[in-house]
Amino acid sequence: MLIEYIYGYQKEPRKFPKHISDYEFENRSLTSNFSHKTGAKGFGLHYYIGTKGTTHFYYHRVGKWEYYPD
Repeated sequence: MLIEYIYGYQKEPRKFPKHISDYEFENRSLTSNFSHKTGAKGFGLHYYIGTKGTTHFYYHRVGKWEYYPD
């Protein structure tokens, strides 16, 4: 749902939100597990569940979820 929110935010092509603080999480306790960046790779969304050592991420130019360490 967060990816939909970010894509839905676009008012112009390639314009993404600078932050995701306006997104309403269903489970607010997970809010701090997510981070969002906009840069040369477009927008990127990172999160972890359980352990900070495993990060899941999505970059819109790649168009799929990945994780580290793989």
